[in-house]
Amino acid sequence: MTTEDAAEPAAPALRVTAKFKRPGDRRKTMRPVTRQEIDEERANRPTSAAILLATAHRLEEVLRSGQAASLAELARTVGVTVPRISQILSLLLLAPDIQEAVLAQRGVVDRKLVPSERELRRIAAEADWELQRVAWRALQDGVPAPESAATRT
Repeated sequence: MTTEDAAEPAAPALRVTAKFKRPGDRRKTMRPVTRQEIDEERANRPTSAAILLATAHRLEEVLRSGQAASLAELARTVGVTVPRISQILSLLLLAPDIQEAVLAQRGVVDRKLVPSERELRRIAAEADWELQRVAWRALQDGVPAPESAATRT
């Protein structure tokens, strides 16, 4: 008996050609977008700082309602680390008027006028709301903020 006789016959190859199309799919033609259209779209978009602060409020709501029992559970649910959750929640320490100003920011085309998350966390690290307001005004005016007690340590 040879090796060829002992081998099992190969299963016949099955070839299937399929075309998947979702109902209502149509070819979309792209047209050039003007700079003015891009700026108009950005004018209605909240800043990343506003989105992050809104996220912080939502995460706090989830914790307070008991939907998540701990920061660790919340972090697992959201898919980030516990330190990242703490960073986001630290934005809730901002003075209420600063939070309102951040949430109201929309459509800032000049990125220099938008506070970064790091800048907001630095301001939130200051416990005194009056000192936070001084740092916020300095940030808005584009001048260096006075050194706070939180950043001196």
